[in-house]
Amino acid sequence: FERALFDASAGVDVAPRARALGVVAQDGLLFPHLDVRANLRYGLARGGHAAAGREGEVTAALELGALLDRRPGALSGGERQRVALG
Repeated sequence: FERALFDASAGVDVAPRARALGVVAQDGLLFPHLDVRANLRYGLARGGHAAAGREGEVTAALELGALLDRRPGALSGGERQRVALG
């Protein structure tokens, strides 16, 4: 990927929504009182029509099946990031 997203000297400034990038916070902003399953459902419920019914797909793609009943405090940093991404 060699497309400049911002270059003041060349007058390039691609709008953030057009950059095709995503960011996952390092600390994985999850609700500590909810298990992984509930955190995923919370996010999917607010993801609009496109997210409806995709819990199984997200769980499989991010390999979260074994973590569904665990709370964020019992996850590694990488596991928390995967849940936050989901």
